[in-house]
Amino acid sequence: MDYNKFNIEEKYDNYNNITKVEAEKILLKLDSVIDHDKGYDYYILKGKMLLKLDRMKDAFHALEKAMTFNKTDEVYDLLSFAYYEEEDYEKALYYINLSFGITVDEFIYNHKGKTLERLDRFEEAFETYYEGLNYALSSYSSYGDVEIFGENLARLGGILKNQYLDNIKKFINLRDYYNLYENYMKLLQVILKEEENDHYHSSSEYVSVKYLELVEEGKYILIDNDYFLGMINIYKILYQIENNSEYEDREYINKIYIDNKVRDFIDAVMERTSLTKDVDIILKVLNEVIGIKNRDYYDYLYHKGFIFMKLKRYDEALEVLSSITSDKKSPYNIKVQSYECIIKKMYEAEDIYKGNYNEYKKSMSDLLRDEIHRIKEDEYLTLDDRCDRIIHNCKRAINLELDNDFWYDYIEVLSLELGEEYEVIVKNQSVYKVIQNYNKAINIYDRLIEVKSDGPHGYYRKGRAIVLVLRLLNSSKTSLKDLVGVHNLDCFSYSEVIYNLNKAISLKSDNGKYFNLLARTHFEIGEYEKSMGYMEQALTLAPNDLYMNLNKVCIYIRRYKYTEAVDYLFKMSYKDMNRGTVRKTFLSRKEILSFLMGIFNLYTRQDKIYYIIAYYFYAIVDFQYDKALTFINNSIEMSDDERYYLLKAKIYFKDGKFKEALKCAEEAIVIDDHYDEAFLIKEKCNEKLTDN
Repeated sequence: MDYNKFNIEEKYDNYNNITKVEAEKILLKLDSVIDHDKGYDYYILKGKMLLKLDRMKDAFHALEKAMTFNKTDEVYDLLSFAYYEEEDYEKALYYINLSFGITVDEFIYNHKGKTLERLDRFEEAFETYYEGLNYALSSYSSYGDVEIFGENLARLGGILKNQYLDNIKKFINLRDYYNLYENYMKLLQVILKEEENDHYHSSSEYVSVKYLELVEEGKYILIDNDYFLGMINIYKILYQIENNSEYEDREYINKIYIDNKVRDFIDAVMERTSLTKDVDIILKVLNEVIGIKNRDYYDYLYHKGFIFMKLKRYDEALEVLSSITSDKKSPYNIKVQSYECIIKKMYEAEDIYKGNYNEYKKSMSDLLRDEIHRIKEDEYLTLDDRCDRIIHNCKRAINLELDNDFWYDYIEVLSLELGEEYEVIVKNQSVYKVIQNYNKAINIYDRLIEVKSDGPHGYYRKGRAIVLVLRLLNSSKTSLKDLVGVHNLDCFSYSEVIYNLNKAISLKSDNGKYFNLLARTHFEIGEYEKSMGYMEQALTLAPNDLYMNLNKVCIYIRRYKYTEAVDYLFKMSYKDMNRGTVRKTFLSRKEILSFLMGIFNLYTRQDKIYYIIAYYFYAIVDFQYDKALTFINNSIEMSDDERYYLLKAKIYFKDGKFKEALKCAEEAIVIDDHYDEAFLIKEKCNEKLTDN
């Protein structure tokens, strides 16, 4: 690549392509021109030939004479060249500047840059080459022509960077903030212009500067001297450098790095200023960083609105904060903060601002509800994350009193749902993990109780969760190894269960489930009298709940009151039972069957035991037709009782054998023609047979 190009003398062919011999001949011809014909063209040509022959004094005279006829860029260019050759660089610069006032091209940019270099005015030379490069690009010059300016830019950039680097280190040591800032800006401007045109040179002399570390080294000198806006100017240039840097340079400078530094800078400004004294400068700083529109744009916008609110400049505050709440791109957390700020401050403000108070509360309430719905549907969030975010948003709404009637109920519904999710035991889950999840459920119920202390469900569910943990801890299947890592085992106690259940009952005494669980708790710790008392209260509220009735039988069995247990089971068989909200019995249903089998030979009325076992397979466990029918037939063989025939009719009916069911119902009526339930079964059988 020929970098010795765009010299000013090359611009004019009638100078550049003439030999010295030819120049002598032209001068001889010019001597024969009469004075009347001597004008601009005469003197400009004569000046060129004299320059060619290095007769500089005569050349100056001829060119200056030409200038009296016409002040053109040509005469200025040639005068500048002449003075450059004579090393009078100030005059050379003077005339090239005059040429700039008429026209521009690659030649005069290059010549001016060279002239400025000779005067050691490197900053101006750098700017001239930069402008020349942009001119070459805009005029669609060849890559080779553009690269000439790129090389000059890289060469001068290296000189300037070394110079600024030395200056910055010196001014840091001197704590000279004025000159430090000036040299920072100059250094970064050079780096920026180099980055913009990095691909237009191939120089191996490129000077690399760790400018980010350099800025960090001296930034607090500027900040401590209130050069806040100056620091923002520095960060603005860093963003521009990053935007123009090559991909491989992003490891050194990237937007995240600069964003973090700007945030640190804002924190430093806030530490050094006061809203009462420095509000104007704080707002100027915020306006500048807002104008950058970096990652934290909405955060800075919020702080601006917050400051206006603190200063009671409500109109300005509402304008700023409302721009956040209405912007679809603003982050959710900033939007919520903006609403909070508006709602809290509008409540404190004069009456003229309270008109929209409820409107903002409703808008924020809707925003929180939408966010909760989004969180619930987000399958990528863990249950822990969903729980924390949902409860946090609910408590935020309650603390701001957005819509208490709705939010107190909603947090209860959501807490119970989330707690239930934790309580679901996954197959092959370790005991430790199960207990850990129950503990998380308990924490949710605690948070619910904290918010809604007059709600019974939180206390009930907390008590239930603790009971389930205690069963695991007391289970023979749980080893000491399973419990390694389980902390605060002492917080899981039956007294805690009883307290929470009694609290739930005191708030809502008409729920049989509460009494049933309290009865079970006392049952598990061997307090059978208390257990029976609470079980009786549960059955008062839910007399036909199948499992609650079975739980009463379980208490009889544990108290060794076997006759009472059998009698109660017998009475249960002809009550219209249903499977209510309780899902488990105090003893397993297999244990109830084992009890019946065990006392078979001890009980005087064996037909009664057969009957109860038949009822067991008919209603207590999932329907087992063959076993139920076998045992009821055994009962009937031993005793001709209308109740036995009725149960047999029910067994047939449940299995879809309506003729057999009808026959058994009629047998029961023969024994007791006042047996209403037998007539009802008969009627149902006739209906089924008629339909078929």
